[in-house]
Amino acid sequence: MSNYPTEFAKHFIGVGGILIHNEKVLLVKLNYGMAQKYWLIPGGFIDQGETLEEAVIRELFEETGMRVESQGILGVRTMVRKKDNITDLYCVLKCKLLSNPEPVIPQVSEIAQASWLPIEECLSNPEVLDYTKLIIKKALQKRPMELDRPLNTERKNRLDLSKYEQFWIA
Repeated sequence: MSNYPTEFAKHFIGVGGILIHNEKVLLVKLNYGMAQKYWLIPGGFIDQGETLEEAVIRELFEETGMRVESQGILGVRTMVRKKDNITDLYCVLKCKLLSNPEPVIPQVSEIAQASWLPIEECLSNPEVLDYTKLIIKKALQKRPMELDRPLNTERKNRLDLSKYEQFWIA
């Protein structure tokens, strides 16, 4: 990207997956970084060529061993990092469990702990990040934005500028 215009944003895109099952939420503690002593939802960066859905499905499996499907976008957080002026975009997707909830298998290279925690306990626990508490509350009360899947099949009738397109709508 040597010809990338300097005035355009440079960015990271990450995903997190909120997974609630039997009045419990799946949370992780990282084994690195500033948030390592806090519980948060599993997730990570999107790989090149991945959609939001593909990334959240991969990340939840890698970090916890859980097989999931995406039910839609619950929220989006954006910020600009002070140290390098890079835009950090983070999308939270609500997920549905497809596998057995046990055992939870933490990814040892990144995850110190992964566990199903009772929702009520999470909302009062000082070791759960405030942002994570907000996500849990929103997941309990809001329907996520859903993916309008017909756009993918209509791609043949339009100018093909991308691998595939997804459009999320509330």
